[in-house]
Amino acid sequence: KEDRAKWIPGQPDPFVDVVVKADENISEWVFAGEFDRQTRFISGATIAWVGGNARTRGMVDGDKALGLYQMTWDNPHPEKVIESIDILSPQTDGAGNALVFGITAAVRDTSAPETTAPARPAPALSSVLPEDASPADVFAQVDFPRYGFVILKDGSLPAIYDSGGRAFAGGARFTVRSELSDPGDKPSSRTLTRQSGQTPIITETRTAAQRVFNVVAEDAVLAWTATITATPARLRYDFTYTPKVAAAPGWTARLTSGLRFTSPAQASVKVNENPIPVELPEGLAQFTFDPGYTRWVYDYEVWGGNFVIKSPRKDYPPFAPDRKETFWWELSPP
Repeated sequence: KEDRAKWIPGQPDPFVDVVVKADENISEWVFAGEFDRQTRFISGATIAWVGGNARTRGMVDGDKALGLYQMTWDNPHPEKVIESIDILSPQTDGAGNALVFGITAAVRDTSAPETTAPARPAPALSSVLPEDASPADVFAQVDFPRYGFVILKDGSLPAIYDSGGRAFAGGARFTVRSELSDPGDKPSSRTLTRQSGQTPIITETRTAAQRVFNVVAEDAVLAWTATITATPARLRYDFTYTPKVAAAPGWTARLTSGLRFTSPAQASVKVNENPIPVELPEGLAQFTFDPGYTRWVYDYEVWGGNFVIKSPRKDYPPFAPDRKETFWWELSPP
């Protein structure tokens, strides 16, 4: 314990700091049934068990309303013996109580063939990037057998391509715009901040099963983070932001982000449809977005090949300092 008190998180020996994030690696046990039915999504865990109790069994799906989460961690030093595991609370208000039902160790089968690397070479950046992006702007290119994508140094995803190396989608950079609440005969709006041109800190965590990029940035208007989780079968984008300023009196402010689909993708989008089928030459992809944004038409917008999420939601409190907002989207290739 004395050694741990002197240890600086992030330094190697003698400890490894494993951060367990709420709603990413664990969540409330009353939500597990919704995660299991995929009406909620969790990026860094799977559902290990679902069930019910006397309080839930009279409810719809009450026999599968509660559950436990399973988080997998790859030991970065498999040659070393794990002598002990300490589970520490952040000791902050609202942190809750973590219940640990079991910890299991296993040895990864290194003799198994690598299935995450495609047999074909990765497409050239010049062939998948849009005209407003340059290879010099690229932070990383990730290539799987069924799809791939590119991350820029500003944390955006300008290109998602299919198994044939054809770009069919890209993440829209966010913009925060302020508008007059009652413009009358003189509509007026102004941009408060935008993702383009920002230089966030980007870190990557890589395992045999997935790659996770954490993007962190802050300016005078907004503090924001994005988590991009990629597996061979799914690409997920989680976005969290906290305003640092309020809209001026008489004005409202909203952040817009989303995804744009380009040829050869054919996305037929209907109001309140979620997930959205996306037709590609190889088959049907699926685009799923935060279901909270389907409640009001004005919380998202579809025009041409663009899908735009608007935040805060219409039924949420307005854009204001220290009010954290989140949204996410997922894309599953054919």
